[in-house]
Amino acid sequence: MFSGKEDTFVLDFRNKPEEIYAGFKPYYEDTPTEPITDTQHLYRLQHQIEETALFDESEAKAFCKIYFQPKRKESPSDQAQMSGIIDLAEDRFVAKSEEDQEEVKALLVNFRNMYGFLSQVLPYQDSDLEQLATYLRFLLTKLPRRETGPAYQLGDEIDLQYYRLQKISEGSIDLNNGDASPLKGPSDVGTGRDDEQIRLSELITLLNERFGTNFTQADQLFFDQIEEEAIESEDLQKAATANSKEDFRGVFEKSFEGLVIDRMEGNEEIFDRLMSDDEFRKLAMEHLLAKVYANLQQSQTPQQ
Repeated sequence: MFSGKEDTFVLDFRNKPEEIYAGFKPYYEDTPTEPITDTQHLYRLQHQIEETALFDESEAKAFCKIYFQPKRKESPSDQAQMSGIIDLAEDRFVAKSEEDQEEVKALLVNFRNMYGFLSQVLPYQDSDLEQLATYLRFLLTKLPRRETGPAYQLGDEIDLQYYRLQKISEGSIDLNNGDASPLKGPSDVGTGRDDEQIRLSELITLLNERFGTNFTQADQLFFDQIEEEAIESEDLQKAATANSKEDFRGVFEKSFEGLVIDRMEGNEEIFDRLMSDDEFRKLAMEHLLAKVYANLQQSQTPQQ
């Protein structure tokens, strides 16, 4: 809501009007919320942080004493002192095992994010919490990042050459009051990392294990494109509808080579391996055959 603003404009490139309506309707005019998160949760997190022995309370206070000095800007001497204090905790962090590092960092991020949220809506009068949040905000910037991370390096695989903007439709959606489930406040706010690490696709994993290759998640794009093109093929759609999987195999095998050649410039390393290694091609084709057939069969199943 804003003074002078009378209408809402939604630009949506994906959803249909009825889908937008269903998404907005429950929260039109009124969005209920559940009771606020337990106010004692921050203190429990504070106690857990103390148990890690990553830093002493006196270090956080010494840091904040310098940081909150009545100065417009910290001097180089001030910055050196604050950095030196943080280095003490950083050294202790590095000495921990990788598993302990992840647990400690998740706990610190949890407190920082939780305090950032709750301090906006709850009248905390505890200066120790403010000092701890401030200290952690700077400490987290110095803690080393884990070496492994999402392997989405697609810069060499994707090159935008053409772009087209086309307006398909426009219109208005008349919203009425609706019922909505109350929105929940946060309970734990962590690092955003799933408990299980992101794995390579099943096919890439199979190829790497069987043939000792080092294909990455970026290489999966090559197979994804083949799969999508196969699913969009009218000939394969008809064949999947009228045949069993074994009968469909013959049609797919004949189409597979053409699908690969169409994408040969997308990944020359995989293309060469598919064309020169029968076992490699057989494993990749069998995997894609199963996925394409299952997808086409599902798309032909009448909706209840």
